[in-house]
Amino acid sequence: MDILRVFGKSNAAGRTDQRIHFTLIYPSSTSQSSSSAAVRQRGEQAFKRDFDLMGLQRHLKVMGIFSRLHLRDNKSAYLADIPLVTEYFLSVARQHPELSDILAWFEEVVVPRAAEQTRARNHKTDGANAKG
Repeated sequence: MDILRVFGKSNAAGRTDQRIHFTLIYPSSTSQSSSSAAVRQRGEQAFKRDFDLMGLQRHLKVMGIFSRLHLRDNKSAYLADIPLVTEYFLSVARQHPELSDILAWFEEVVVPRAAEQTRARNHKTDGANAKG
């Protein structure tokens, strides 16, 4: 049976690196006979690709949920996590040529718009802090 480990690397400042590392561990050997059914059926490369694509979908969903919480419910705490999720999305999407269209759209439309909104939010917060 395989064990799937996902972990981030911490830098000197203690901040977790944006990259997520994927490791399959085979308990006795690296032979296909000891791998899980999912890996045996699809192969390691296909399994990693599926894992990456599923992670990308989930991260897009998370970005949407965090944005909705801010816009609809006035809960802005999770906005600070969006850049980390965005970096993960971009770094993984760049590894898959079949995602070039959505990656181009994300980099040309979503990233600049998010940066603009972050600047506006920070400016608004800075102005409120200067008054008080």
